[in-house]
Amino acid sequence: MKIAGLVLAGGSARRFGGDKLAAEIDGRSLLERAVAASADVCDMVVVALAVDGPAPSLVGPAGVDLELVRDPYPDGGPLVGLAAALEHASRLGAERAVVVGGDMPWLRPAVLRALLDALADPGTDACEPVVDGAPRPLPSALRVRPALAAARIRLGSGGRSLAGLFDELRTATLEEAAWRPLDADGESFRDVDRAADLERPRGAGPG
Repeated sequence: MKIAGLVLAGGSARRFGGDKLAAEIDGRSLLERAVAASADVCDMVVVALAVDGPAPSLVGPAGVDLELVRDPYPDGGPLVGLAAALEHASRLGAERAVVVGGDMPWLRPAVLRALLDALADPGTDACEPVVDGAPRPLPSALRVRPALAAARIRLGSGGRSLAGLFDELRTATLEEAAWRPLDADGESFRDVDRAADLERPRGAGPG
């Protein structure tokens, strides 16, 4: 069974004020860190880029195929990028996927594995983590085919919400009691919106 890591990297980063995904933490870009964490639990990584943005200089970790895809049109939001990544992963034979943001540099592979483990239940199409009492769409785990079908339906009806996709799927949750031992400070759920977030103290918890 092939597992794909889907890295959503097509956002405009207006609040950051520059090329956010190229910003570095400890000598590695945000995007490189997200790709590396995904590769730790996957056979391939598919990075979904903006339709007209520059292609990043990326090298996939040893033994993991790295693929780049483009959003089919500009400013469509993360669901457009996810659909493009799911389409590509499906063509490559992936059956399951983890989905992360390219601006999530502190992902813990153990949390991604726990999300994927929920898909062992044949009645589960997706798994979201519960953070601060509410489910979050990133990071998450999906069965590729049902997720792609649901994404197409949502986009066809004008839907753009990534969170709304999970309403179309048989979705389980990874409760805090399950992920907290794997990521005591909740850093897997932190993303970078502004430059100041790069300096946020470790252990500050989800943001």
